[in-house]
Amino acid sequence: MRKLGAITAPLIAGILAFGCGESTVPGNAGFTATIGGDMTEELSGEAIFGVSSEGGVDRWMIFLIDGVFLAQDYDMIGFSREASDTPVGVGAHTIVDATADGLQADDIGGAYWLGRDPATLGIFLSDVGTLNITASSSDMVEGTFSFSATLDFGDGPDIENVLEVTVNGSFTAEPGTIPSVATTGG
Repeated sequence: MRKLGAITAPLIAGILAFGCGESTVPGNAGFTATIGGDMTEELSGEAIFGVSSEGGVDRWMIFLIDGVFLAQDYDMIGFSREASDTPVGVGAHTIVDATADGLQADDIGGAYWLGRDPATLGIFLSDVGTLNITASSSDMVEGTFSFSATLDFGDGPDIENVLEVTVNGSFTAEPGTIPSVATTGG
């Protein structure tokens, strides 16, 4: 079984924090994505970026949400820049293994949060990939992404229970408030 890394708790906290507050996306942002591999899905919805300060550590984040978050009818893709409140600049950026221990400052991790299917509810953490930012300003971040991710249910009696997916898509995100779990009561 793979050990969940340092990005897991902050990324999950950011995901949960976003769900505890109301969306502040003005309405022009959006994304489309394709999930392939052990699960297949076509996603589209709203896109937001901002800074989360969970546990005293700043993380610049992008959230892409399809459906109504925390209403048992959603899927979500998230990216987190470890220990930095500085936006990711234009260019190709490596998405690192989010299950590894000891992510360094400025590492970018990714996740695909599966919320629609109770049988496989969980978070697929990035193995490797690319986040390509094509335009970036204080009002908008635009780009594409492609990464592989794994959901590890742990060891069963006879086999390891692992699902693997690929996540590909594009987005135009607008700034929004990414609230703290501590301040939202989430």
